[in-house]
Amino acid sequence: MGYQSKKLYSYIKEVNEDLVKFTTANNITYSVFFEKMIQEDSEYDFYEIAFEKDNEDKFFDSKIQYTIVEIIREYLTKKEYSILYYVPLIDDEGSGAEARGRLFQRWHRNSNTRKITILKKNILEFDFNPEGCDNNIYFVYDHNRHNNIFVENMIQSELEYLATEKME
Repeated sequence: MGYQSKKLYSYIKEVNEDLVKFTTANNITYSVFFEKMIQEDSEYDFYEIAFEKDNEDKFFDSKIQYTIVEIIREYLTKKEYSILYYVPLIDDEGSGAEARGRLFQRWHRNSNTRKITILKKNILEFDFNPEGCDNNIYFVYDHNRHNNIFVENMIQSELEYLATEKME
């Protein structure tokens, strides 16, 4: 079932809550995906967050940011030992990833969701750069549940692991 508030769109969870959809006042349907990534010997589960909309119309609508941040907050609440990450992708013109990363951070700041931390990591230092990505990955986690230093060290280890896997 969806959740409703003055600042949020109603949203529907599908596929074991790993896909969430909502439709805006301008009749644009957004999908928020959570895809579990497989890691070896990790105490946490890593999930990639991806966003998609069903058309390229551009309308300013503040409810979109609040809805997406609430979906992320709720997901982290239910998945206790989880770290989410967002990889802003380069668009067809070869740009846009940096702007999408800044937008993602601004959504978080505007939402007043203080218990969630966004950690930006430059991945060039790990010699690891997924295709279509700029140089940054944004990790999202609930710092009220987890020690920041522990989580940051685990993220560092995970990126080092991915870099070595790429080399083999």
